[in-house]
Amino acid sequence: MTRKFWILILGLSVGTLSCQPKSPAPLNQDDYFEGVAYDEDNPGAALTGGKADNLSHVYDVPTNLPDLIAPEIIVSIKQLTLHIFDRQTGFSRVFPVGLGVINQDGVSVSPTGHFATGPDVSDRWWYIPRRTVPSHFGGWPFLRLTTENSLGQNTYGIHGPITQHLTRGYVSHGCVRMEGSDLIQVYYLVADHASTPVTIQREPELDAAGHVVDLDSNVTLWGVDDDIQYGDSVGDAPPRDNTGTDNNGCADDRLESSDPVTLDPELYRGLVVCPSNRDMYRIHVSQGSTLAVTITFSNASADLDMLLTDDQGVVVDRSDSTSDREMVQVQADQDRFYDVTVYAYEAGATTSYDLTIEVQ
Repeated sequence: MTRKFWILILGLSVGTLSCQPKSPAPLNQDDYFEGVAYDEDNPGAALTGGKADNLSHVYDVPTNLPDLIAPEIIVSIKQLTLHIFDRQTGFSRVFPVGLGVINQDGVSVSPTGHFATGPDVSDRWWYIPRRTVPSHFGGWPFLRLTTENSLGQNTYGIHGPITQHLTRGYVSHGCVRMEGSDLIQVYYLVADHASTPVTIQREPELDAAGHVVDLDSNVTLWGVDDDIQYGDSVGDAPPRDNTGTDNNGCADDRLESSDPVTLDPELYRGLVVCPSNRDMYRIHVSQGSTLAVTITFSNASADLDMLLTDDQGVVVDRSDSTSDREMVQVQADQDRFYDVTVYAYEAGATTSYDLTIEVQ
């Protein structure tokens, strides 16, 4: 009898494990009109990037855009700007945007933090060239982000103006609105780059020369190996060592590296396991503290498992259930590093996951 079958019997007997994929929480479209968690309202819609549907009159797919290597995006709530750039090629453009309305505390409702575009460029749920549902999206692109709303759903994105033309101000339900002609540039610059880093911060963006980035700015880009100075509202970005596309054509995530990536206790969203690959992370734990590492994902897409080893390579915990969640933990007997390995049980499986690291 196989390992997975025994685990399934155990889960049914004790009631702690489930093989059923998680269902999304109910979503009131009237409350979250700028994004729906799943585009089920129009499952037969043609969402190709070319002129294959009846909305080809909305815009032409640009053919004169430069090829980027490692694009990044910074959105400033204060400046109402979106800055897309590529430190490897020197590309840089700044666009006006509309952002979340100001709440009763005097703060925009747009989420702040270090996020990313979709982890899989082939998934049209993240990258929609011509969004038609709801109709106010008007056939413009929709670029979904890994940040979640209060219901735990990825409703936020970068999209068109909703109104006929962009209103630059605090006008949205949290999404980033752009003029249509600007949006198609941003969309097609990143549509082939999985997990493009997107930072949304409250403060003005500062370039490498210390100048505020604004429309028509002559931006001095940070060096490829430099740590960008982000605003205090988001702090330092997580490590980004995107090795690009592997031999099987899988676009790995921003934390992928040939060596274990050292991480701090935090939530890391939108990571990816490529076929026949393992993601490895290293965490320092002080003596007496307890380390708990959790991954959440869709088991219906791929069955991910997890292994925890100490700095001597000794396995101290493993998690290999058939649920949508795996967790490993250990109490450190001395100050030391621990390595976490995330891998797919079945060879050739690819899926995205969220990683939570807690040290108490």
